[in-house]
Amino acid sequence: MAAPARRRRRIVVGLDTSTASLAALEAAARLAGELDAEVEGLFVEDVNLVRFAELPFTRVVDAISGIAHEIGAEDMARELHGLAARARGALVAAAGERVAWRFRVVRGSVSGEILAAAGAADLITLGYVGLAPPPGRRAGSLVLRTVLEAPGSVLLLRHAPAPGAPIVACLHGGAKDREVLAYSAALARAYDGTLVVASYQRPADERRRLAASAARRMRGAARPPRYLALEGDAEAARAHVLTAARGGVLAAAADCPLFTGDDLRSLVAGCTCSLLLVRLEPASGREIAPDRLAEQARKLGLAHR
Repeated sequence: MAAPARRRRRIVVGLDTSTASLAALEAAARLAGELDAEVEGLFVEDVNLVRFAELPFTRVVDAISGIAHEIGAEDMARELHGLAARARGALVAAAGERVAWRFRVVRGSVSGEILAAAGAADLITLGYVGLAPPPGRRAGSLVLRTVLEAPGSVLLLRHAPAPGAPIVACLHGGAKDREVLAYSAALARAYDGTLVVASYQRPADERRRLAASAARRMRGAARPPRYLALEGDAEAARAHVLTAARGGVLAAAADCPLFTGDDLRSLVAGCTCSLLLVRLEPASGREIAPDRLAEQARKLGLAHR
């Protein structure tokens, strides 16, 4: 009996044509090239903006000229259509001929739609700034909510890693370590970065196995992997690994004891590196039923449609 065909991973990227979201798109495309994955661009027509434009006498102020002018529902529809077209064009350019892609436009709550997409993807990528939150919410609220509440893995990109930048895989002996290492090695290869395997309180024989696995994944790369043993208590180890990841990417499982609860919130809000948080094994074709998504959205207080 023939073995079943291997399913392609799906990497979803939230697009709004901001500089940050375009950097996240580039990361998604590069990762997809390394992992033979498919990229799905998701453009959300923010229902709050649509409703705002439907109000009578709505006016907007041009950021450059300072001149206010009225805007209606048709004007907003044209603006969103133009933004979606530019987002799709950016996806086509980033994917090129090597990466399989698809593009979706949905209307709803930005938070709700991003979280719903994350539920059926292997990885969702976001720029740290961008995908502007609804009026009245502080910048970064969508990013924080997605990292903390998405059911799947999240790559939060602050900036594209420069050649040689550290891509730190923080491994603690958990079930997701293999995925953390796989994504980290793919990022290191995609950006010509330096893979740093950071092991937290692991015995010497296991550290040797990790080193061998990292060497296999980086075979043929210009930069050999480096190894970092995190010792001491959690606070000291956390400080050590954050220093090692400065200017690059820190990858860890969601259940890593170094980053839980308030520590994870502080990490998202204040660290200077990009963050890859691994929650689930590859989706393996799983689809989240609409009624389950709606229930998740109600629990989170989101307007999922």
